[in-house]
Amino acid sequence: MTTLELKLNLTDDPAQRAQSAGLITSETIESMLCEQLKKRLEAEGYSILVAVDGREGMKAIVENEPDLVISDWMMPEVDGLELCQSVKTGLREAAPYFILLTAKGEVNDTLLGLEAGADDYIVKPCDHGELVARVRAGLRIVGLTQQLRAAAAMAAPASREVPACGDCG
Repeated sequence: MTTLELKLNLTDDPAQRAQSAGLITSETIESMLCEQLKKRLEAEGYSILVAVDGREGMKAIVENEPDLVISDWMMPEVDGLELCQSVKTGLREAAPYFILLTAKGEVNDTLLGLEAGADDYIVKPCDHGELVARVRAGLRIVGLTQQLRAAAAMAAPASREVPACGDCG
């Protein structure tokens, strides 16, 4: 019954990495694996927070607004698939990048996970180096998305000032 909550950020600067947040939730990501992942990601400069299950994970996501979530699928009360769906539909644009890390390795499981809103799907056991690389890739995507939204928000007021063609003349 282990859930890790990762504090991750969107920069390659190790001095700034501990400023942002992410989450790992798991009942079945064994305690040892959880601790190994926690240590590996902390060594990369990320801060890690821990929750107990999917329900606590959801609360932590809402309270901490992580950039990235790593969740096991099989957990009591709220499983990873339900957590993913809730996060993606409830938080919409503010939803974190979501990685399902699970023993469910069938193609149909992968499809279900991705259709539920997971941004990435990793089958256990996995190589920790690959997981860290996928975390970095996910955070790059989050960073680019945030930059795009900021640029669009800045452009929106200017576009309202441009007259419509019917007003030109």
